[in-house]
Amino acid sequence: MNHENRLFEDTLLSLMECNARVSDIKYEDFVNGEGIRTTIWLPGCSFYCKGCFNKVNWDYEAGRPFTEIDLMNITNTLLHTLNDGITLLGGEPIMIHNENQYKRYQERNCATALALAKLTKFYEKGVWIYSGATYEELVATQHPLILEVLKYTDVLIDGRFEEDKKDLGLKFRGSSNQRLLRLKNGEIVSIE
Repeated sequence: MNHENRLFEDTLLSLMECNARVSDIKYEDFVNGEGIRTTIWLPGCSFYCKGCFNKVNWDYEAGRPFTEIDLMNITNTLLHTLNDGITLLGGEPIMIHNENQYKRYQERNCATALALAKLTKFYEKGVWIYSGATYEELVATQHPLILEVLKYTDVLIDGRFEEDKKDLGLKFRGSSNQRLLRLKNGEIVSIE
């Protein structure tokens, strides 16, 4: 078995072990990040931001189980030279609250994000993540899954959507409190 097939099998196993769920996948998205991206929505969020555009994804049982076909389609898009990478959003793809009734679902989403980020980086493509948590909140958890995902993340759009700060003129963000953070090895290199 070659390295690429092994990676696919390992990624699939990781997704099945964490009972990965997905709400939607767009294979040619031009809105949620730079370039042509594969955008993957993970269900479940406990931030409940007023004015959220995606309330249907607050439910951790929304969507459907992630399938081998989904992974094959994502892999095929990553192989395409015009694809620039993946964007993960939700719901909430990576925040894990340590004292929370939804912790197991949050760990599921973070494990899903990690598996997909590793796959994406193998193909030398970029990983964008939208999180309602700030970078500082994510790091403060010291949760190993979160810290590992951040190492594979190129851009983090962080912060809760705040309806009173809504700004349709912002690129890749919905409210002015949200930041576009460029990361390298889990550390901030620039803030936009």
